[in-house]
Amino acid sequence: MRVIIDRIEENIVIVEADDENTYKLSSALCPDAREGDTIEINVIGKQPSKEEPHTIFERLRKKRT
Repeated sequence: MRVIIDRIEENIVIVEADDENTYKLSSALCPDAREGDTIEINVIGKQPSKEEPHTIFERLRKKRT
């Protein structure tokens, strides 16, 4: 999934995905990122998933909170 960095707040990077949803990432995941940068997020697992990438990303994000 490709996302654009909307803004950076302390240790959090706020990104906007193609589906127009915003997500919070730890700045440790993209330490050299700047506002406006586009980054690619790939989820790697043991088995292929039929879930859409944004669904997997959302599930993983909720798991961390």
